[in-house]
Amino acid sequence: MTGLLTQPYPSFRGHGIKKEIEKLIAKIFGDYSLEIPDFEWVMHHKSHLGTALGVSHGNSLLFSLDGQGDGESGAIGKTNGESIVELCNFPALDSLGLLYSAVTSRYNFKPTQHEGKITGLAAFGAYSAAVESLLNFVSVKDGCPEIHNIRNLKDRITTKLLRGIGKVNKPVAYTLDEIVQIAESKTINYPDLAFAVQDVLEKSVIEITKFWVQKTSITNIALTGGVFANVKLNQRISELKEVAEIRVFPNMGDGGISVGGVWSWLSERNELVKANLYEDMYLAPELESKTEFLALKSNSLLEIRELSEDEIIIEIVERILKQEVVGVHIGSMEFGPRALGNRSILLDPRNDQITKIVNTRLKRTEFMPFAPVVTAESFATFFETKNKSLQPFEFMTMTCDVKSEFQKYLPGITHVDGTARPQIIYPNHSNRIYYEILKKFESQTGFPILVNTSFNVHEEPINYLFKDSVKALISGAVDCIYTEHGSIENKSQFN
Repeated sequence: MTGLLTQPYPSFRGHGIKKEIEKLIAKIFGDYSLEIPDFEWVMHHKSHLGTALGVSHGNSLLFSLDGQGDGESGAIGKTNGESIVELCNFPALDSLGLLYSAVTSRYNFKPTQHEGKITGLAAFGAYSAAVESLLNFVSVKDGCPEIHNIRNLKDRITTKLLRGIGKVNKPVAYTLDEIVQIAESKTINYPDLAFAVQDVLEKSVIEITKFWVQKTSITNIALTGGVFANVKLNQRISELKEVAEIRVFPNMGDGGISVGGVWSWLSERNELVKANLYEDMYLAPELESKTEFLALKSNSLLEIRELSEDEIIIEIVERILKQEVVGVHIGSMEFGPRALGNRSILLDPRNDQITKIVNTRLKRTEFMPFAPVVTAESFATFFETKNKSLQPFEFMTMTCDVKSEFQKYLPGITHVDGTARPQIIYPNHSNRIYYEILKKFESQTGFPILVNTSFNVHEEPINYLFKDSVKALISGAVDCIYTEHGSIENKSQFN
C-alpha cells in the first residue's frame, strides 16, 4: 500500500509528517489489519507537471506556474508523451502568480481566490504608466522570470540608508505589495492597475514561452498551475506564431495535483497509460438519487414534478426563453473550477441585461463576464481561435474571439473586449440532456448557444450537495431547478 503526497513547503516533508499521517490513518480506521503504508513524496510542481503530461499531445513542453509550492513558483519540463524531463524550476521569490495576487489584494479582493476578477476588470482598463512601473521590477532571463525586490537583510539596510539620504536612483522595493503600490501611484482610473498586471503577466509568459520553444524546437505546449486559470493569458499564448497548439489541464490549480502526483509517479516507472486518462471532468461521487429528489415532496415550500427526459429538455428551453434563471443539478459534480453543465445556471445569451440581473441575484461582482456553452459543430460559426486543438474549449480554460458579426446578437456572453470563454460539447456528450437543450434552443432561436455560469452564490463553492442547490432555490437565487428526474420550484411562484 503506497501513499502519494504533495506538500506545500519542503520543511514539512520527512519523518515527522509521516508519523502524523500514520496517526491520522489509525484514528480514521481504528484497529485494522492493513500495514502502515509507505509514502512517496512528490514535489508540488512535479505534480503539476504530471497533470500537464496527462493532457499533452506528442512531444510537448510542460509549463507549470502558480503562486508557490515547495519553495517554487513554477517549472518547465518536456515530454515525449510518456515521461517528464524537468528543464527549469522557478523560485518562489520570482513568482508571477504572487505578483498578480498582490494586485488582487490591492483591490481588496481575496488573494489566491479572486484573481479571476482582476482578469475580468483588466478588459475595462487601458495602458498607463503603471505598465512600465511594473516592468521596472519584472523581467525574464534565460527563460525564467525574475522579480527585482530586496531579498536579504544587508540589502534592506543599505537601501534604507540610501533612501534616507536620497541616493536611490533606480526603482527598489522591499516587497511585492510595495511594487504594486508604486505601480498604482502611476494610475488614475480604477481598472488600469488590473490592466497593467495582466499586460505584464502576458508579456512575461510570452517571453518565457518563446525562449523554451526556440531552445527545444517543441511547439506543442501543455499548461498547468493556478496562473493558467487566467484564460486570457492562455489565449495570448495560443496566438503566438511559434506555438502550434496549447492544451490546459481542466483542474489546473492545486486541486489537480492529487491527480498529477499519481500520474507523475507512474510516468517515472513507465506505468502511465495515457490512453483515456480522462474522458470528462464529472468525477465527483454521484450523491443525489431519485429517492432524495422525491423526498422533497414533503417540503411545504416546494413544488416537485417528475418528468421524462424529453419533458425536462422542453421545459428548460421554454423557461430560458421566458428569461428565467434555470439551475441544473445533474449527476456527478465537475472536478475543477468550471461548471460544465452538471452544476450550471443556464440563461439566454441574447439578453443584454441578463448579466446584471443574475449578478444581482447571486451577489456577484458586476463586471465579471458570463461564459457560453455551444455545440461543437457550431463553434467555428460563432467563434474563432488560432489554437489547433479544441481541448481547452471542452473545459472553459481559454478565451477566444466572438466573431464580430455575432457580438451584437450575443451580448450575454460577449465580454467588453470581444472575447468569450466557451465550453463546447459534442453529440456524444456524457450529459445528453445538456446537449439536447442546446439543440432545442437552436431550433427556437437559431443560436446553439446558452449562457453557462456556475450554480452557486457569491463566495460559495459550486454546489456539490443536492441540498445546496435546493437552498439556492429557496433563497431566490434561481427560479427553478432541473435534475435528471424532474423539476423543483418554489410554491410561492404559484400563488
